[in-house]
Amino acid sequence: MSESLEVNLLLFILSAVIIGVCGTKLSKVADQLADATGLGETVVGGLFIAISTSLPELVTSVAAVKRGALTLAISGIIGGNTFDVLLLSFSDFAYPEGSIYHAITQSEVFVIALTILMTSILLLGLLRREKSGIGNIGFETFSILLLYLGGFVVLLTWG
Repeated sequence: MSESLEVNLLLFILSAVIIGVCGTKLSKVADQLADATGLGETVVGGLFIAISTSLPELVTSVAAVKRGALTLAISGIIGGNTFDVLLLSFSDFAYPEGSIYHAITQSEVFVIALTILMTSILLLGLLRREKSGIGNIGFETFSILLLYLGGFVVLLTWG
């Protein structure tokens, strides 16, 4: 039996607050991790922070798919990606030294280009609508996985 709307809203807000509080601590720990390991902020941010902050989105998307709410899952993923791009604008307001865009390094430009390429492949997959492909997944999923893994190998090797 499902809880009432009020209980669900309260749980939703409480979960969002917990994630927000943890995000502040995660940022501090990630900065220390980048310094201690020498991996650099681009790798730690683009890989470790991105994975850890996307875990709630992954869990909700997989749960939605298992319940048959495919549109909810896809909308959550695409909406999250859109909101992540908007976060650059919010960060620009918070950056005290002018526009944040002039502080972006070549490593970040590489990650942005990789993201644009992966999103383009996702769009092609939405247009082509393949039912199955390599390993019973669509060509876009296979291609995106290869690009993501290859991109971070490049960053770890040359970044």
